[in-house]
Amino acid sequence: YISGGHDNTSTVKTLQVFDPTVGFDLWLTRERMPTARSRAAAVSVNGEIFVLGGQTAPGSFTGAVESYNPTTGRWTSKTPMPTARDGFGCCVLNGRIYCIGGRSGTWLSVTEVYDTTTDTWDTSMPVLPVALQCLEACAVNGKIYTIGGNVAPDESVGYIYEYDPAINEWTKKNDMPTARQQVGACVLNGKIYVIGGTITGSGFTDVVECYDPVLDSWDTGFAKITLAREEPGAVVANGNVYVIGGRGGEGATGRVEAYDEVNDTWIILNEMPTKREAACTQLNGKIYAIGGNDGIHYLRTVEEYTPPGTTFTTLINDSDCDNMPDSWEVSNFGDLSHDGTGDTDGDGLTDVQEYQHSTDPNDEDTDSDGLTDGDEVNIHS
Repeated sequence: YISGGHDNTSTVKTLQVFDPTVGFDLWLTRERMPTARSRAAAVSVNGEIFVLGGQTAPGSFTGAVESYNPTTGRWTSKTPMPTARDGFGCCVLNGRIYCIGGRSGTWLSVTEVYDTTTDTWDTSMPVLPVALQCLEACAVNGKIYTIGGNVAPDESVGYIYEYDPAINEWTKKNDMPTARQQVGACVLNGKIYVIGGTITGSGFTDVVECYDPVLDSWDTGFAKITLAREEPGAVVANGNVYVIGGRGGEGATGRVEAYDEVNDTWIILNEMPTKREAACTQLNGKIYAIGGNDGIHYLRTVEEYTPPGTTFTTLINDSDCDNMPDSWEVSNFGDLSHDGTGDTDGDGLTDVQEYQHSTDPNDEDTDSDGLTDGDEVNIHS
């Protein structure tokens, strides 16, 4: 319980309650990354986060590798990637980090593997069958899968390649139904969820498709994300899929949404403070959004997200993004036509404020004490 205090202007009479049993849905700013960059990759290995490669200025590629320890808040420089690049696929298999394809002035097929324990690189991996940039990569059941991407001169593809370390070879698999690049991709229950991206000639997409590596088959029967965008971060934390940031029709976005598997819907959560595409990964149930570009600047920003609990029973669904839960709007207004900025009962509180203060948006004096709700909140609270 937090009671009273002073806010640098006046004495505060409010009483606030914090319940630690309720999910957080909270963003915090952490120590900045040494190298400002976008289109990098981030993965977590043995309690640390590794950020690799990226672009430090238009047409300027880096092989910088930096590790972050969330416990100490410290960044450490590591041995650079042999091939400086951005837009590459990156994932962890058996404790080693695989960096696949990408761009370094031209499209790449090279694969390089980083050993976090020895701080060394292995460049003996077989190359991809085709040079790709703007692809993603995921590890499932001891194998690596590349997803989509872009081939020269600028064509989105749905290619899926499987790397099997037992035979040290790449094998072509069934194409993704929607050919696209700059997607978000993550693994849940042994399947790869491919989210958003951009399609050559069509622009940003909100499509969600799921690949089953065992059956080599695709499922397209998923609800679309709420905002079409490219380069979103896609992360699994606490058994749920989260989509973070990216770039859409209005530029860089901080949109965060989570997939409700039971109801096949996407739920909008607390927006990332810095709107951008960012390298995203999870560690110990928290999601880290690192670096990126906000449409103007190459960033060193690191923001840490603590998601809500492991189920969605307590989450609020706000499909029209007006900061009022759909169920509350329908209960009070009959539909979702109100945008929250109006003052339906003329009491000095907007409809959003009525929801925030648990007052009746259709009654200017909810508790019938002779004072309007607006006066009680704005003058007497």
